[in-house]
Amino acid sequence: LEISRNLQFTAYFGVAPTPTPTPSPTPMPALGSIASGSIAHTVSDAIEGFAASIDEVNLRVEATFANPYSGYSDGWDYGFLIRQRGLDAYHAIGIRSDGHWFHHVRTGATESSRQVALQQSRHIRLEANATNEILVIAVEDMGWLFINGLFVSALDLHLWSEPGDAYIFEGFNDGFGIVGRTTDYTGFNVSASSLVQAPTSGSLSHASFISESRVYGDLADVSVEATFIVPGGNWNHGFLFRNNGLNELHAVVLDSYGRWIHHVRTGSVSSGSNVRFGFPGINMLEGTTNHLRVIAIGLTGFVYVNGDLVGNLDLSAVSSAGWVSAAAGIFSQSGVGKSTIFANFTVRALD
Repeated sequence: LEISRNLQFTAYFGVAPTPTPTPSPTPMPALGSIASGSIAHTVSDAIEGFAASIDEVNLRVEATFANPYSGYSDGWDYGFLIRQRGLDAYHAIGIRSDGHWFHHVRTGATESSRQVALQQSRHIRLEANATNEILVIAVEDMGWLFINGLFVSALDLHLWSEPGDAYIFEGFNDGFGIVGRTTDYTGFNVSASSLVQAPTSGSLSHASFISESRVYGDLADVSVEATFIVPGGNWNHGFLFRNNGLNELHAVVLDSYGRWIHHVRTGSVSSGSNVRFGFPGINMLEGTTNHLRVIAIGLTGFVYVNGDLVGNLDLSAVSSAGWVSAAAGIFSQSGVGKSTIFANFTVRALD
């Protein structure tokens, strides 16, 4: 496996026989001439590709790659570097011709190279000229990998969390690449995960209806998080998202029975359905806190409670955009006149 390969940055307008001046950074997401193209395999001992010229921690990067030849005959690999600073600091995430996806990290020196993950995936297409769509989303210490539209794995990004560039590459692993061939790609797009709601604190009054703190916008793919103080009694609180105001929405809720609940409405109150899961890590004593984070990406979502990934969400019933809320009283609760206090309510757009 590649641990010490050099990074060879190919300038925006392709491989040139003489040095080419570095172009000015291109604002995201318009990547101009490198949105589609070919990565020439010119050397056997370096990573080759194109840079987006950004400086981001939280981002979304995607592209569709065409296999340069059959994975059953010769080796190839391709993917992305993210948070890349210099030659020896980055996360490398990609797929290879033996049907594995990989995640490597360097944290500032060649000897810091570390293989974080190497796993087989049945979603990788290996035939000559077949295409593979790769999507990577990074938010702080967490990330998510999708291959051909299907969720493959969560990513642990805590080892390198500095801002940096994004590259589309081929030739990361030794023996995976034939000099003289090319890897074609389309739809290379990089976008920052913009902060829609900066960390905000507030309180939600207990009443006979849902109490909300709303963030309006056309938000479909989002990261939403907050810390809630347990109010005591019979309580439930969490988030509404993809809410169009017409009783089409998702809700993820913690309750006083130690459960997290996924609630879906598809057009009316009576259309609501619930999926409930117990989780012993939910704090239930009055005055304690619970941190809840929900990630929504396409038809898939993820629920984190107090730092633990507790489950995945099927978001196919409502995939359209809507607003996001921190909410209390999604279901009946006691203590009318009391309040649920929340802190660091934060919303990021991921699309």
